[in-house]
Amino acid sequence: MRIHYSTAIILFGFLSACLNACGQNKHLRTDNAPKLWQYIDNPAAKDTECRTEVARAERDLHAGRLIFCSPSGFGSSPLRYEQQLRTLAKMYGLSFNYEIFSDVIFEGQTQGCYSAVMDKAIAAKFGNDFKKKIESRADSLFTVAAETSTVDYTNCDTHPSLPNESDRDPEIYLKVSPKLIAKPRPKIDDYGPFMDIRFIIEKTGKGHDFEMVSYLDSSKDGDTIKPFEAELWSIAQSELQSISTWVPGMIKGKAVKTRAVVRVHFQADK
Repeated sequence: MRIHYSTAIILFGFLSACLNACGQNKHLRTDNAPKLWQYIDNPAAKDTECRTEVARAERDLHAGRLIFCSPSGFGSSPLRYEQQLRTLAKMYGLSFNYEIFSDVIFEGQTQGCYSAVMDKAIAAKFGNDFKKKIESRADSLFTVAAETSTVDYTNCDTHPSLPNESDRDPEIYLKVSPKLIAKPRPKIDDYGPFMDIRFIIEKTGKGHDFEMVSYLDSSKDGDTIKPFEAELWSIAQSELQSISTWVPGMIKGKAVKTRAVVRVHFQADK
């Protein structure tokens, strides 16, 4: 069996991994907040999306609900400090929630009007920099907690990785017997099945507790099949266990214990 390593930015489907830039979620924040704050006072008559969201926000405010909003959308990850932020927000009488932004933009319609109303109200009560200060404090609390807990690798400032490959997420290619590649995909002779494997990487770089979380192979007609799953899992597990030291994940310059995921591809050894 021959092996070579390659690195690539990986999208782990069900793990949301658009995944994710490691660490903090890349927000959909609008840079024109002051203009939006003015706009929500009198949205265009045809801007029904904004008018609806402004009305909803005003009803919530009238009912005494002041919401700390964070934008979210397809491919974005939850805030790594969400738990800490919810706790801090509650201390100030605020609730926390995500405002969903759509990738589909309709002409004349404005997104983000609900959070704009809430942000404007929060700024009036606590000051213009309140949200930034609370988010910074929440992330500091998360960082302290991460020193003694197991952190999802997507929440690191720097992902854990293979040795000498610290700039990107690891993706491993294994050469195996052609007998274990049941039906290669059409027109892609060198591409076989793959599996995602979750495991723990200690601060020291030791990997352990390997667990297969998904396995995929397809026949030529597109039907999902899983031939030789046990054999391929055994090969992948043995290979991962042979890697004595990984580069641990980092948060604020310090190594942390992480729950990582690696994708292993299997190719026919010709």
